[in-house]
Amino acid sequence: MASDHNVVSWWNRTSFRLKHLGASEATHHLPHRLINVFFPYNSFVCVSVVFEHWHPHNFDPPYEIRPLREDEIGSLVRMNDAEITSEFARRATTRGDECYGIVAGEAVESYLWVAHHATPLTDDLTVHFNAKLAYVYKAFTMPRLRGNGLMPALLRVVLNECANRKYCAAVACIETTNQPSLRAFKTAGFTPFGTVHIARPIHGCWITASPKANDFGFRIVHNPQ
Repeated sequence: MASDHNVVSWWNRTSFRLKHLGASEATHHLPHRLINVFFPYNSFVCVSVVFEHWHPHNFDPPYEIRPLREDEIGSLVRMNDAEITSEFARRATTRGDECYGIVAGEAVESYLWVAHHATPLTDDLTVHFNAKLAYVYKAFTMPRLRGNGLMPALLRVVLNECANRKYCAAVACIETTNQPSLRAFKTAGFTPFGTVHIARPIHGCWITASPKANDFGFRIVHNPQ
């Protein structure tokens, strides 16, 4: 029965990607998802912008880009396709994480979160990084507007803000299979600096990282429940 549930879950996720990404992009996910039917596994690309070697963008984006208000974050929670829950929003804001977004009228079309302290990656995994780093995570654009350059524009504004606050660098952790997100971050100026692989056998959690993945004190730590 457990394997049947895994197969159904895999098919649901694959159908979602076919719908929103198209067949070409979805093929990047198939080998990874097939492995996950039998053996839970994730891999991530670590990307960064070092502000010592980076210059703020002087551009006037054709969108309203700013930190989101509490009520605007609440509107995302109430949306079925925004992939954010009330519990996630409560914990993130309690930690002091900031949510930036692209706002059109009263609608939030794209958003991301910026953390300044250790931040959960999943229920039992936490991302750690050095002080004076900004960690960018949970970057999301509404499915109907993907491919229009919203996320790179949002990232550039956030990078400008981080540079103005005298952060040393901004870092992010992106699933290897999430090619659209990886392209958006690279377009905004992020460059890869390492990889992290996470496998979950029957007991425990195995985390392996490339040597450069520990730059900036960046690491993923397992917190057994």
